[in-house]
Amino acid sequence: MDTKNTSRQFRYLEEVRIPLHRAGFETLPLEGAQLPVLWNGAPLCRITGKGSVFYRRENADMPQAEDALYRAEDIAAKTLEYMTAMEAAPQLKASGLDGDYRILADFGGTVLAGSPSKYGVQFVTWDWDYDRTGVVHGHYFMENY
Repeated sequence: MDTKNTSRQFRYLEEVRIPLHRAGFETLPLEGAQLPVLWNGAPLCRITGKGSVFYRRENADMPQAEDALYRAEDIAAKTLEYMTAMEAAPQLKASGLDGDYRILADFGGTVLAGSPSKYGVQFVTWDWDYDRTGVVHGHYFMENY
């Protein structure tokens, strides 16, 4: 078993749980490499550590449940996208900067970085200083992404 891949999947499942809860979904404890998702207290779907969403047709047979399923799928896809980007992103090295910040974009003197935390990935934009050794003027994005 590839332990690096397994830990990556568990990190993803722990991360996807956060925006699901923000969106009003409930989750159960992990079952293997799957996260059971509830909507209105009833089973809706399962999200795998690879970002797939499995569901039973009878769990999404009403229009409201189908809409909830689409929202859960969208959250799973967006979370997988930024978690994959975080895995591949280089470390941000800047004077006076502590923590694990990853460069997601660097353009026109501004850098977008992500940092894992117990509250999920936190995003921030900074301006590089004049010699690109430090960053200033941080704008943090906690939940609205």
